[in-house]
Amino acid sequence: MSEPSYGRLSALPLTVEKCDVAAREQNSNAWTRRTTVVRLLGLGQVGAGEDVNYDSDEQLRFQATWQKAVPDALQSQLPIRSTLGGFLQALNRVALFDGVEGRTDMRMYRRWAFESAALALALQQSETSLSEVLGRESKPVRFARSMGLAKTDPIGALRTWLDAEPELRFKLDYSEHWDDQVVAQLSDLGVVDVVDLKGLYRGSFQGPPASREGYERVVQGLPDVWIEDPEINEETAAVLMPAIDRITWDANLHSVQDLWQVQTEPKVVNIKPSRFGTLESLLAVYDYCEARGIRCYGGGQFELDVGRRHIQALASLFHPDMPNDVAPVDYHLSKPAAGLPRSPLPVEDCFAGTGF
Repeated sequence: MSEPSYGRLSALPLTVEKCDVAAREQNSNAWTRRTTVVRLLGLGQVGAGEDVNYDSDEQLRFQATWQKAVPDALQSQLPIRSTLGGFLQALNRVALFDGVEGRTDMRMYRRWAFESAALALALQQSETSLSEVLGRESKPVRFARSMGLAKTDPIGALRTWLDAEPELRFKLDYSEHWDDQVVAQLSDLGVVDVVDLKGLYRGSFQGPPASREGYERVVQGLPDVWIEDPEINEETAAVLMPAIDRITWDANLHSVQDLWQVQTEPKVVNIKPSRFGTLESLLAVYDYCEARGIRCYGGGQFELDVGRRHIQALASLFHPDMPNDVAPVDYHLSKPAAGLPRSPLPVEDCFAGTGF
């Protein structure tokens, strides 16, 4: 039995001498997206990760008071000379968040920022790359642009992007406003790889209501697309079960254990690294999926900086030919700019020498 992927990385030596953060911001579609880049420094090298928490106020608070948010439990120990695995275990004793006990997602996002920064730093200090350590060949990455369709002129924005990049593929957020005409137009265009039904979101952010009519319209009208995160209930099950091999899961996946509990045995899953929080948990899922023949595609969290490069690098190693939601940051804008990067992304755009 081959060594688990995490085991290949955890023994890398790691020296952390300093920690700091930097703010990132982008305005698009009347929305200001804020993230925080976490930087770990040591032996003349810098490893960076990105906190993709969607709460702008929390991002501003973290940036203004990060020395308190990363308390003495970490700061007083610097410099730390250990291994990557040892440092990541030490993070278990550090409260990277003040409060928000009920917000597991926010804690996971911040933990991933520190874990990915530590991985990047350890790889650089050992003058090696993720590809080398894992023994996996990096390949050009196929990507799709993730977007929703406006209620008015729903196909207009999609056509604008196709005018700029005719080979572009899409991962679309479903809306209850989609009618037969919208689905027929999407079918005629033939550019959609995934439709995200967003049927698993609860609480402050809820996806569109699940209905047999709406789901049937998508499942039957777009017979070649992956169907992500449906709500399977008495009303929708009859529509979804004939398309069971096309059902994929995303929002409910945070560990291998979650793969045991999904409503349908997955053939394909969407992997968002920041949702898993820890490198060990993420790589365990990759190993599990590979061993069982479950295909993966990469998911994005509207990263603005190094976090985007990280998910591109992972896609390059684990699922380069899938409809990865890892399009370059240029694709976050509401309208296409000149000189858009094209899919597939070259390997050199996903990896830059040593590091992550």
